[in-house]
Amino acid sequence: MGVSIVFVVNIVNLHLTTTDFFIIVFIATLWSIGTAAVPAAGLVTPSAVLMMLFGLPLEIVALIAGVDALIGMRGTTSNVIGDIGTALVNQSERKQIASYSVLRQQLFDLLISAILPDDNHRLGNIALSFNVVRYEVQKLSDVLSSLRL
Repeated sequence: MGVSIVFVVNIVNLHLTTTDFFIIVFIATLWSIGTAAVPAAGLVTPSAVLMMLFGLPLEIVALIAGVDALIGMRGTTSNVIGDIGTALVNQSERKQIASYSVLRQQLFDLLISAILPDDNHRLGNIALSFNVVRYEVQKLSDVLSSLRL
């Protein structure tokens, strides 16, 4: 939106002050938050800003329409790449979370079997179970520490 406004202002030979640039950036930021998913918002939003700030007529939309298609393609590409990246990260994280859930359940089962032995368990089996639990906890700790990088 800011690019379109500066483009039109340069075409009609208006000079922007530093304050005008800050106002354009502020308004563009606020309006971009609300119009990200609106099709062809690149035509409506800059024309409204141009009319409010500079008092330019509505015919200025024709100047923006020629440039908006190029800017819109860039924005669409950026949005699609962002969505693909988000989907890939989501898929990867879900796999890791699932593997941690399985490991957590195995640890829980080992702890329960070590703490609450059957009548058939002997003291040696309990010690062996604790060693297995210690090994699994160490393995989980190594995995978690490698994720923190």
